[in-house]
Amino acid sequence: MNITKQFEGYAAAFERVFVDDNWSQLTQYFAINACYITRGATYTKAEGREALLSALRHNLSNFDRRFDKRDLITIEGPWVVGNRLTRKWQCCFTLEGVS
Repeated sequence: MNITKQFEGYAAAFERVFVDDNWSQLTQYFAINACYITRGATYTKAEGREALLSALRHNLSNFDRRFDKRDLITIEGPWVVGNRLTRKWQCCFTLEGVS
């Protein structure tokens, strides 16, 4: 399977997880030794598939799920170079009743 199709499968599975909280749907997309790094105001690193899924679950529960609506759009890409896929995206979060 090409890397773009694999990523699209992962993205679709992630959106299903957002709705049904069944994290087992994502295990097929991460190697046992996968690493998840978040850079920004703080730096976090989760090493290993289970730690990575736990970090994703934590981030989703503590941020994304606090909003009534979440819209993801691709700004540019994806670009594939070798075995790496890069995509620039943005997410708009909406909380009803807040202006």
